[in-house]
Amino acid sequence: MPQFAPRRARGLTRARAVVLVAASMLALLTPSAASAASPQPFPGYQPAFVTEREDGPWRDCVWASAAMLLDKWTSGETIVSRQRLRALSGDGQGGSGLREVRAAFARLGFRLTISPYDSVAIDWPDLLDRLAAGGGAILLGDDGLLPAQFGRWDPVFWGRTGDLDDHALYLDGYDRETGRILVMDPLAPADWGGEWIPVSALKRFAWRNGNGALSVAITPPALTSSFQGVTLGAPTATADAAAVHLAWPIGAAPAGWTDQGTRLTTQIVPVEVMDPLAWIVRALPANAAARLRADAVMSSADGLLRASIPLPAASGIYSVSVSLADQVLGQLVAAAGPFNLYFPGPRAAAYEIPDRVVAAAGSLAYIPVRVTNAGSESWAEVPFVPWLSPVDQGCRNMRLTGSWVRDPSTTPAGAALPRPPASFDLGALHLEAGDSKTIDAAVRMPVNAGSWRLVFDLVDDLGQSLAVTGSAPGVIIVETVGPGPVGGQ
Repeated sequence: MPQFAPRRARGLTRARAVVLVAASMLALLTPSAASAASPQPFPGYQPAFVTEREDGPWRDCVWASAAMLLDKWTSGETIVSRQRLRALSGDGQGGSGLREVRAAFARLGFRLTISPYDSVAIDWPDLLDRLAAGGGAILLGDDGLLPAQFGRWDPVFWGRTGDLDDHALYLDGYDRETGRILVMDPLAPADWGGEWIPVSALKRFAWRNGNGALSVAITPPALTSSFQGVTLGAPTATADAAAVHLAWPIGAAPAGWTDQGTRLTTQIVPVEVMDPLAWIVRALPANAAARLRADAVMSSADGLLRASIPLPAASGIYSVSVSLADQVLGQLVAAAGPFNLYFPGPRAAAYEIPDRVVAAAGSLAYIPVRVTNAGSESWAEVPFVPWLSPVDQGCRNMRLTGSWVRDPSTTPAGAALPRPPASFDLGALHLEAGDSKTIDAAVRMPVNAGSWRLVFDLVDDLGQSLAVTGSAPGVIIVETVGPGPVGGQ
């Protein structure tokens, strides 16, 4: 049966030693891990149930509850058995009180305050607030004063009175709507998950002194996210000669809120094939020595949460994904991507084209395409030398090409994606660095009605695409309407 140190005068209200877990804690002596535990529980963390009944006589309800309290407080970082806790206290015989628990915790580096001593008094509102805030507690009282259904684990013990039914319960949550507390009774068998007991039943059980102070030990409240009450909008991305810049609009936030150190995770992966449906961010050509070499930078100002990510070392296409996690809890709070980052090299192109074209399916449309040599190398015509291979003679004449991509999101469910029209060649472009040329491209529209992407790219004599080497292609959204069929051709 549960054992306590001998108690003092008995009455309708009783003074009992209470362990109050301090809001701050010292270094932990973790049995199995060297990492420091959290000074507060993680939200929603429930400790593993500890029973007192597996070793012959049922006892140690205080130590079983203390083991669960320590587990809760450290969110599983520090697990100490009830037997080990008793040994640490130096109390190897008979019943133990919460003073012994305080001694055991002190050996582990925890400074505990006992209520109602040390000027600490915890009443029912205090306890319920702490449980609702994600904390845990040990509550002392008389098992025999619980309703019979909650004394079922040991009916003989429940039927006793006086000093013979003294008991400790571990509490791990409070539901204000139902007025119930999640109780983990050490008298229950191993692997029990606890049950929700009305506060009114526990008020009958609990010891309290004449001022209403409970005999209870509580952990600090659970950690709260540094993004509590903060909402972020959809991100935007831009790039310059040094970095990719992301910005999330701060839709709502508590007064005076600032970012307290968001954990930023980035994944930048080279890709070999462009995706015209991906979100495109273009980085301007830059001298490598001018690029940032620092880690990503976070800031919050002007209603935006910003991140700046250094550019890759080499030009090309990169798939970029970014996630923001709360520094306190590690929970994901925002993300961006994956999107395509085009980082051009010395051979680079820029396009000025319409954003959107609407045309009849199958018709011939004239689309103005302005192309600029945005790099540092010339596209001047290079004469072909018949006796040399293209690689050896370094032919780099540029040709403007167009290709079609169907947007699968606009195809009816179950319908086959129509084959896109064939790619087409709009001829050579011989431009010096910085020069531009406008072409009125006659483009045959797809015969299928729907949404398409018309992609302009430059390809050299060796078949090398400037998009693959980092120049963002020119992409036009094309809506084809009219008599053309929807679905497969």
